[in-house]
Amino acid sequence: SNSEWIFHTYGTSEITVKNSIFIDFVSMTSQSSAYEPVIEYSFIEGGWPGTGNISGSDPGFVNAEAFDYRLRADSPCVDVGDPSDPVPPGGGSRIDMGCCEYSHKPQFFVESVSFDELIGDGDGIPEVGETIQPLMTLCNYGVDSTGLIATFVLDHPDVSMNQSQVNAGDFAFNSCRSIDGPVFELIGQSGW
Repeated sequence: SNSEWIFHTYGTSEITVKNSIFIDFVSMTSQSSAYEPVIEYSFIEGGWPGTGNISGSDPGFVNAEAFDYRLRADSPCVDVGDPSDPVPPGGGSRIDMGCCEYSHKPQFFVESVSFDELIGDGDGIPEVGETIQPLMTLCNYGVDSTGLIATFVLDHPDVSMNQSQVNAGDFAFNSCRSIDGPVFELIGQSGW
C-alpha cells in the first residue's frame, strides 16, 4: 500500500477484513480512528493480532513492482486463508490470502524481451527485407512445467513468421531462462 495508515474509522463504524495481504505501511489505523479493525487469516508485515494471521516481509508475489500480485508456489499465503470460506475453482485445499488465488499450475512471467536483427543493416529500425528474432527471458513462479511450447501470434500484413511455436523445454519452479522466439521477416511497409 505504501501509505502512512490503511484504515480510519468514524463513530461506531467497524471494519472486518480477512484473507488479505498488508505490506509497506506505517500503521494499520490513523491516530484518530475510533476502533481497531478486526483482521483474520491475513498476511501482515510486522504482525497484527487476529485468528490465522501470519507475518513476514515477503508475501511471495510474482512481481509486485510490475503490479503482478499473483502468488508464487513458495508463498506463505497459499492455502492458509479462512478454512470456512469456499475455494475458487483451480485453488488448492483452502482459500489463499490476497487478491489472486494461486492456480497450482505453472505461472510464467516474461521478465524481458529484446530483438536481434539477424539480417539487415543493424540500425535497429525495421526495414523491408530484414529479419529479426525476439529473445525472451521467461520465469516460472508456479509448479514445475515440462515440455513447454510457446505459441506466438502475429497479426501484421508487413511481417511474416517462420513458425508460430517454439519449444521452450522444461521449467522448474522459480527458474528463469532465455528462449529464442521465431524469426520475423519484414516483407512490406504498408502500415508504417
